[in-house]
Amino acid sequence: MLNSVIGQYEKLWLADFFHRFPHVNFTWPWADSHFSSVNIPYFHTLLFWTGVFVGWAVIIQLLMFLYICCICCKKKKKKHREVKCIRCFMAIFIFVCAGSLAVGFYGNEETNRGMTKFITHLKSTTGTIRGSLSTIDTIDQLSTRITHNVAEVKYIFHSSIKNKTVSRDAIELIEKFVYNTKQMRDYCSFIRQQTEHNRLDTISALTTLVEPYRWIATLSLFSVHALISLLLLIGMLTCSRCLLIFCVLFGCLALMLIWIGGGLYLGTAVDFGDLCVNPDNYVKQQTSANMEAKVLNAYLKCTDLREPFAEKYNAALSAIVRANSTLSEALYMASPYNMGIKLRSLVRKIRLEVTAAVSNVSLLNQISGCSFIHNNYINALNGICHQSLIGVAFMSLVCGIVGVALTINICLATRASILFAKSLVYYPVDDTDPFLPRPPPYSYGTLPTAPNDPFQVDVRRSYLSESVAGSEETVPRRPGQYTESPPPACHTTDQLLEFIISARHPDSLYTTMQTEKHWDPLLPVICEVVPSPSPPPPPPISTTPPPTPPPPPPPPPPMPIPLPNP
Repeated sequence: MLNSVIGQYEKLWLADFFHRFPHVNFTWPWADSHFSSVNIPYFHTLLFWTGVFVGWAVIIQLLMFLYICCICCKKKKKKHREVKCIRCFMAIFIFVCAGSLAVGFYGNEETNRGMTKFITHLKSTTGTIRGSLSTIDTIDQLSTRITHNVAEVKYIFHSSIKNKTVSRDAIELIEKFVYNTKQMRDYCSFIRQQTEHNRLDTISALTTLVEPYRWIATLSLFSVHALISLLLLIGMLTCSRCLLIFCVLFGCLALMLIWIGGGLYLGTAVDFGDLCVNPDNYVKQQTSANMEAKVLNAYLKCTDLREPFAEKYNAALSAIVRANSTLSEALYMASPYNMGIKLRSLVRKIRLEVTAAVSNVSLLNQISGCSFIHNNYINALNGICHQSLIGVAFMSLVCGIVGVALTINICLATRASILFAKSLVYYPVDDTDPFLPRPPPYSYGTLPTAPNDPFQVDVRRSYLSESVAGSEETVPRRPGQYTESPPPACHTTDQLLEFIISARHPDSLYTTMQTEKHWDPLLPVICEVVPSPSPPPPPPISTTPPPTPPPPPPPPPPMPIPLPNP
């Protein structure tokens, strides 16, 4: 795998889709659609798409504010409407929101995996370049030491060889050795110039810093909306007005955040689309000042594993081989003059350094080959353009869907919180408790005529039993009583108790109350039953007609009036 190429980059259709978005900034001129990290007008086009979502969020918030004000200020009807339809629609949009959030969580994780892959292979590329530069530094150090040792050998040849011709030839060979060593160093310096680029470190450090915060912020945003959806569902099922109002208040803030997040992810998707349509073009723009086009194309395409520095490697190795052979020839010419142990130790050092230089040049040929850097380049592009682009597209779509669903749910929850009535709770009470607060007795309607019996009182039902037993339509009414509700007539408790206790003597009670003007015979009364000894049963009603009373006695005859005496 290290010496093979994994293939070429293939763009997705999503890259073309987002690349076709209009590139317009805030002053409405069309900008260049090619990816650029330093072009200010291009950066404004990305902010434009973010501003579209933010502007839409502001409009939605204003409309929702007007809707909530209208709903709250609207005159409430006495009869509440059914909320089944509202609850059904709320349930539908809550589940739509929940399903969209699940896709959003997947998109967040996919984006994080893609960015992690991009950072990993970008650091691997940086490590490869640093390794090649370190190898070149080692070769430079070896070349410097070889040159220093060769200078000492040259001095020994000049002072020890008495034959001027042999001394001149040996010194020329040593100078040729130094030239070949310097040529090898120049070739390695060219490789350093082509591969040394500090911008990769900047991109890697910036991405490593931003990505964890982006992941946490997106996860928190989606988690808050999932919690709001859950609370809306609970409030809908339990008909809790407090919970629905709480969700409406915090949902408005969360709605603004989700629209802003959607705008940011839409701008990022357009940015990734522009990059992934032609990533080679952006790389060439960034490295054209430091790298030759031939070297750059070799790294981007990697059609030949020996490229891009095959000629330089071969030239450096040839220079080392020539230098080694030249050194051997010079030592052979100086061998008859028996120069001693000092020359032999220097020659041994030079040969070890030359062998190390050959090994480092071979290692540099492997490290700086196109296979390592090209594979890291393709993997980094796949991380951004195949994984992160898909995740960002999912999250921008999810933010839009969740924003619309949450907007509808907030409107429905506002309406439902008004329609949900408070539940009436009946508590068991003791009717015989004298300290029990009781409403005054009342009667519906008025009587157009006086009843036949003004003392006919319905003592079978009390106010409390009437409210518990059923509706008011089930209470027996008097003949001729109106169905509408005029203001109730109130009586004191003492008068009612006196009336109930004295029910056996209605004549005296009627006379007393008529005299004291406390009783209106036209006023119907519904009294509460007061515990008292049960009255004796009424006498049996006879079916025979009552006997005819005897006729009155005749009046006595008039008495004669005596005449007065004269």
